[in-house]
Amino acid sequence: MKEFERLGFTSKLTNETFTIEISIDNLINAFELCPNNYYEDKVKKDKKQMFAEFIAQQILNECDSETGDTHISKAFDSVFDLLIEGYEDGSEFIESREGEY
Repeated sequence: MKEFERLGFTSKLTNETFTIEISIDNLINAFELCPNNYYEDKVKKDKKQMFAEFIAQQILNECDSETGDTHISKAFDSVFDLLIEGYEDGSEFIESREGEY
């Protein structure tokens, strides 16, 4: 298994799965330190689990009614675009069909 950690997030890779983890405390910190949190809103101390459940559901909900994309699929698409648009070199693991069209 390989593990990568940054800013409170951990991504884990096995032969069969790719998972992303964040502790509830780190999730709350991310919300409370969000640059758009102008009024410095805080998660109520006795509602941490409810907050985490809301985020867990919302990340899988549709955020673009035209495409049906979810919040998480948009995050993956932005990383995929790094490879597709050539900003990152994926030639070792991507078989490109560029030039075939």
